[in-house]
Amino acid sequence: MQIQISALKNQANSKNWLVFAAIFMLALVPRLLFVLYEPQLGGDSYVYITVARNIFYHGCVSLSDPASGICEPHWGGNQLPGYPAFIALTWALFGESELVPLVAQSVVVAIAIMGVCMVIASTGFGLRAAGVVAVVLALSPSLVAWPRMLLTETITIGMGLWVFGELLRSIQLGRLTNLRLGIAFAVGLFFRYDFVLFLVPIVVAALHIHAPVAALRRVTIVLIIAAMPVAGWAARCIYVGLPLTPPFGLTKSGEQLPQGILAWMGTWIVNQYELPSSVWPLVTGKYTDLHLPDRAVADVEERARIDMLLMQLKAVHGTSVPDAIDDKFREIANARRARDPLQQWLFLPLRRLVTIWSNPFASMGWPAELDARTRAQASDVLKNPSVENLFALLSEHPTTVVLKALVTAYRYFVLVMLAALCGVICFASFSAIRIAVVLAASFVVVRSIVFSATILVETRYLAMSLALIDVVVALGLWHAWCLMKVRYRMHGRTR
Repeated sequence: MQIQISALKNQANSKNWLVFAAIFMLALVPRLLFVLYEPQLGGDSYVYITVARNIFYHGCVSLSDPASGICEPHWGGNQLPGYPAFIALTWALFGESELVPLVAQSVVVAIAIMGVCMVIASTGFGLRAAGVVAVVLALSPSLVAWPRMLLTETITIGMGLWVFGELLRSIQLGRLTNLRLGIAFAVGLFFRYDFVLFLVPIVVAALHIHAPVAALRRVTIVLIIAAMPVAGWAARCIYVGLPLTPPFGLTKSGEQLPQGILAWMGTWIVNQYELPSSVWPLVTGKYTDLHLPDRAVADVEERARIDMLLMQLKAVHGTSVPDAIDDKFREIANARRARDPLQQWLFLPLRRLVTIWSNPFASMGWPAELDARTRAQASDVLKNPSVENLFALLSEHPTTVVLKALVTAYRYFVLVMLAALCGVICFASFSAIRIAVVLAASFVVVRSIVFSATILVETRYLAMSLALIDVVVALGLWHAWCLMKVRYRMHGRTR
């Protein structure tokens, strides 16, 4: 009898591994299709490639021209050097090619999806619930296309799922898994600074599991584990003569963007489509491309002052902005915030928050980019909807319009579902659903607030949030379906 039970367990485990292997392939294949047929470099890709080539060829973290071999030390580009190091590692293993890191990051995120599904299957939700989550994560329009682009979104989606899975595992075990969480947290920080916001759901999970004092102790241990490699890297940077803190925003030559001008732009930028005529000229040094909307200027006096500063700025050659100009822009920014604090600290961030989440033009990695003229045409259709205007846009760009509509509609759907889940979690009979929703919602809310308070207004920064939303929406819908089946059966028996 004992031998038969053992054989049945082995057979069940074998079937489970087949399921998880299928989940891995389900997540991997569509991503590889995007990588093979629509690979793309753009935006910050040139920074990652420059640092990666210095690591690969010279064993140094630098933004110097890799062909020069100068290797002037740097913090790691526009983030810590996790992503460039990942690119260099894939080149070392499989040869230098643009496709190699794209394929590798597809594999990484597929492993992460499989991993979080394994946790879900073992934490009370069950294998079928894990299967539903797998299908949603594998095919989610918000996530599936990112691997084709040499950007950090794919890897950080995987890292976010790793941390979220560890939090669910911790809740099942009844204790925070300090070492595993600390390692995952540290790895994520080396890919993106904003990964630090995962501290919020970690604290929420700790308080759910432990008494306050024990929760504080365990979170502190996680932070110490995560801080050690980051502190080690910071010590290296300080030792080689770099500033105490990493740069925020880089010019093409690797210098920090002028912070006073950025502060001033932060008093009026609302959406990502204003960045090409505001922040990007600072990156490239093409100051003649600077164009300001009306709201960038408060009054006639400020207009005259800004026009004078812009004239001085456009006379600058290169990307190094004189401190005198930068300081005057900072003074204007401070004055605007002091003059209208409610607008600057509440209404403007709220407007950004709505714009980031509702943006109908975001491609979310899909090959559906719009040029400025077509985007303006689409914007006119939204402002003045008519069958004629919509038909004209569809006839000129049918694939692009359909893809953007799909991505946007899906984002709206999961947002509505998350809001609905937050509204009904108090009535959920399964406590694991409640805490999963709370963990995801805490991360989404804090991340949205932080980003809307800055000029980091690109919708692509929602990718990590959308991954967690996809998980809990899939779990919530599966739980609702199971409850409906149970009630239907009970109703059938009582008739």
